[in-house]
Amino acid sequence: MLITFDYIFLTGILAQLLFGLRVLVQWFITEKNKKVASPSIFWILSLAASTLFLVYGWLRKDWVIIVGQSLSFYVYIKNLQLNRSWYAVPVSVRYCLQLVPPVMWIMAPFIFPQIDFDFFVRLKIPLWLLLLGFTGQLFMNLRFIVQMFYSIKQRHSGFPLAFWFMSISGSILLIVYGIFRNDAVLIISQFFSIIPYSRNIHFALKKEKQNKSDSVI
Repeated sequence: MLITFDYIFLTGILAQLLFGLRVLVQWFITEKNKKVASPSIFWILSLAASTLFLVYGWLRKDWVIIVGQSLSFYVYIKNLQLNRSWYAVPVSVRYCLQLVPPVMWIMAPFIFPQIDFDFFVRLKIPLWLLLLGFTGQLFMNLRFIVQMFYSIKQRHSGFPLAFWFMSISGSILLIVYGIFRNDAVLIISQFFSIIPYSRNIHFALKKEKQNKSDSVI
């Protein structure tokens, strides 16, 4: 049992390290350029981390994580396409990556052979906590939908101000969810992400203020 727990925990920690690394890289480039950046490495790390976190979600039998990562997975790919980095990846690798979420869902009967309507009851997750977790994950995934439409409109990968406000809101909800679920992986990762999110809001607001000043002139 201890070996299984360690294996699951390490999978989640590795995924969150990659998620954290993407935020740090994006933050570093943003601070360096003094404006919000959307580098390809951010999306590459996102894709790698999302794959691992999907596995972690399955091992934890946590549908909050599984559903969330399945939705955001293709947003990461879209941003790589907008940055033209996706087409540098070998075709065979691209096809394999695109199949990751569907394969995970197909594997569900083998991983969760006893899933039914009482599944969450057996996991002893209160309804309010489940809704809290899904709401937090909803924010974290809807932010990428907002980001994707913004990027498509701009014809290049970028981050709107709403993305960062949704990021902070989602992080706070997931921290609370993680506390009640005794999930150190969620708590640690979401807590330290709040600082870069705040800095990006600072630069985004600064840019909006500058744009308004330029339009007045």
